[in-house]
Amino acid sequence: MLLLCIAVSLGITGNGFYIEPEEPEPSKRELVVELTKSQIGVRQTNSNTGPEIDAYLACSGLDPGYAWCAAFVCWIYDNYEIDVPNGSAWSPNWFPSSKTYENNSSALKGDVFGIYFNNLGRIAHVGILVETWQETSNTITSVEGNTNDTGDREGDGVYRKYRSKNQIRSTSNWINNE
Repeated sequence: MLLLCIAVSLGITGNGFYIEPEEPEPSKRELVVELTKSQIGVRQTNSNTGPEIDAYLACSGLDPGYAWCAAFVCWIYDNYEIDVPNGSAWSPNWFPSSKTYENNSSALKGDVFGIYFNNLGRIAHVGILVETWQETSNTITSVEGNTNDTGDREGDGVYRKYRSKNQIRSTSNWINNE
């Protein structure tokens, strides 16, 4: 009997074959982060255009040539049928009160973050967090479209960024609030 229990717990069937335990399905949040990271390195071919950038913009209903950080987020979420805001190309629309965290420390990987620009008086750049907010760190890792090495809001591609948490005005959860 003991031998049978050991064999069952090890996944050995009566015919001596090993049954590989099933891997749990990745969560939607994990899939969002995986797809987001896969876009790192995409670059514009001209100002605000290129094969991938045009696809991001189309997701938001825009033609090539427009600023596209929010369209990038739209495209990522649209791939997993996650609802996006009306006017998803406009960065501030990603932060309605029903989706925005009261405190950024609640943010999870896969959530949207926004950076406020004083000269514009609004959130004017968004991206996706690829790690959960940790209180023990002053930075957080994100992936952003339409940025560059220096973190500008009008860049040339998709980059992994290590943002100071002080730069982040708001975070929102569109994945679990469907």
